Amino acid sequence: KCIQDKDADAIVSGGVSLSTALLERQLKDLEPETVVPYLKEHLEWRVQTSSGKHVKSEDLSSLYVTVAATIVESPDEPGELPKWGVPEIFKEITEDKAGGYDENCKL
Repeated sequence: KCIQDKDADAIVSGGVSLSTALLERQLKDLEPETVVPYLKEHLEWRVQTSSGKHVKSEDLSSLYVTVAATIVESPDEPGELPKWGVPEIFKEITEDKAGGYDENCKL
């Protein structure tokens, strides 16, 4: 499947919530003025293949790690889905790191 996607120039993306991890680090709140400087200094990522081999981020020309914040409203009724707001991208967190934000990325 991955080879087919690569040949078709497929774009694959995913997301990881950082809220709990940030709160566990005793940040006073989750406001951008608190979180952005913290993540700019402390956020790191590592890449490995499905077989466990580590790969340098700088060797992956198609890796773009971007941090965004989105307001999510809990549903009012059981069975309803959460309501997602418009994401706000904080390019300054990752743009100076290998595999970080790239304004030319078409996501």
